[in-house]
Amino acid sequence: MSCRKCSLLVDDACRLRCTICKKTYHYFCEDMPEDVYENLSYIRKYFWYCQRCDMACSGLLVPAAFPSLNPPRSYDMRGPTTTPDEGNGSGSPEDEREDSSSDEATDTSSSDEASETDTSDSELTESSDDEARVVRLTLESRIDVWSNKVDEYYIRMSAIEERVVQLEAEWAALDRIHESMSGLKYMMSQIEASYNRQEQHQRLKNIEIQGLPEMPQENLIGVVQLIAYIVGFIVQADAIEFATRIRLAEKPENSGFVKPVIVKFVSQEYKNMLMAAVKQRRGVTTMDLGYPGDARQVFLNEHLTPANKALLRRARLLCKMHNFKYCWTKNGEIYVQKKDGSPTLAITSEADLKKIK
Repeated sequence: MSCRKCSLLVDDACRLRCTICKKTYHYFCEDMPEDVYENLSYIRKYFWYCQRCDMACSGLLVPAAFPSLNPPRSYDMRGPTTTPDEGNGSGSPEDEREDSSSDEATDTSSSDEASETDTSDSELTESSDDEARVVRLTLESRIDVWSNKVDEYYIRMSAIEERVVQLEAEWAALDRIHESMSGLKYMMSQIEASYNRQEQHQRLKNIEIQGLPEMPQENLIGVVQLIAYIVGFIVQADAIEFATRIRLAEKPENSGFVKPVIVKFVSQEYKNMLMAAVKQRRGVTTMDLGYPGDARQVFLNEHLTPANKALLRRARLLCKMHNFKYCWTKNGEIYVQKKDGSPTLAITSEADLKKIK
């Protein structure tokens, strides 16, 4: 830091800092003798104020309350007191009167010195009392400031604690809602699974034929009997309840798409026997059935629900990715097998797809 008056750097050996304006000075720039500066206590240095602030405040601030804080501005710069020269010891009356006067002066000087000592001790005591009051007032002021800050922090902490309690209550409510939602989701999944099982049970007697060309005034029951005859199985007309084409909710983009045919038998046994015969012959083509044009494969599958169809597609995709050799359906259920002789795995839900690995 630099001195306010001379603008030169101030080191610790000669530094004074005004407690009012917070500026730094050389002690000698403030006309303070070196011996006075060296005898300044820490409290006096801490509460020292410069000449400019002393003149500006004119006793309204610290000087009025604590007059002994600063050293007096009129520092005593006098040298040591000279003593009269000692004479040759003449015994003249004048010399005796001078000696008597000198003794009286000495007694007076001793008395003055004792009085000055008492006064100095009294001033030192008053100065110490003033310094103690300054320290006490300063500490009390700082304690009040920190007490106010502690109260403010306590209020803030109380507000934070209330907010934390509120957030914990909201979080607990969210947890309960989440648990309720989880329970509802589980119930919905159980309901959907139950509905899917019931719907699949109603389709156990059905087969779905895909790739069969549409013809005007076609006899679908006769076509089913022909397919059964080609694969070596005889189906009477009264063994079939109905055969009809169905319209899909979303038509595939393939231009050669034809509506699938749903066939319902009077018993599940007829359906299973026909499906086994088709599997043994490894399929039927449109040329086998007498349809014109190129030979195209006709597929006979179990009539699965939309949910089971989606599950079957995913199972086949995973079987291809993980080198599973077999993926098939039987009585509305999906099965996979990695290779000959390996365990057969049933796929009844999305969770079961983890078995394919």
